[in-house]
Amino acid sequence: MPFLAIGLFLRINGFKLVATPKGATEIMLKVANSEITESELTIWIANNINT
Repeated sequence: MPFLAIGLFLRINGFKLVATPKGATEIMLKVANSEITESELTIWIANNINT
């Protein structure tokens, strides 16, 4: 669900999340296991969007 919320928020604000399914799964598992900081997630999102 968090991944969908990120994608929806970005879409509403004129961006498109372009992560691969594998990349998205890996990052969400890291979030769920507290293996990534908020700053790292922010960087990942910035690297996986198009305008």
